[in-house]
Amino acid sequence: MKNKLILLFFLLSICNVSSKENNVEKRFNIGAGWGGPYGFMGGNVDVNLISNLHSFVGLGIGPNELPSINEENSNKLRWAVGFRYHFLSWKNNFRPRATIYYGVNSYQEHKRIHESGYILGKFTSWGKGLSLGGGFLWMWFEDKRFGMDMDFYYALITDSYFSQDAEDKYYPIIDSYPFQLSLGLRYAF
Repeated sequence: MKNKLILLFFLLSICNVSSKENNVEKRFNIGAGWGGPYGFMGGNVDVNLISNLHSFVGLGIGPNELPSINEENSNKLRWAVGFRYHFLSWKNNFRPRATIYYGVNSYQEHKRIHESGYILGKFTSWGKGLSLGGGFLWMWFEDKRFGMDMDFYYALITDSYFSQDAEDKYYPIIDSYPFQLSLGLRYAF
């Protein structure tokens, strides 16, 4: 069901772009970067829905979790879908924005330590959920084709806080990280 909703969301976004052929606001951009909207490390597509409101889909990969502990999560693609509201129009090179998205948004470090203090094993688990953040898109040059973006996010809701798997008694949670930074390079069409 989630896959169908993501596909529908993306197709509707693309249809809207093709209907604004001669409008400056008819912009979409692609990017490669690091952070939640990029699926941790990957890429995303950002599509203008209406003036200053954009939707995006991101896919990426992250460091593997320990396969012997959590087999279903190792080597998985990480993803994100969401909306961005830019406070300034495309006429500006620097555009502050607010973002809300659902997808990879937090991680926890687990560590198993022997009584002697020797580390027997450790791994990272990833959470997905709803995040809220703010940042900017900064496009360079006169044609505003190339640029970068940076955002800070907070995980409002994440499944990593609520998951208590059987291995948690062997690998207790050492640290949780609900805050994240996202950095990327962009190319606009």
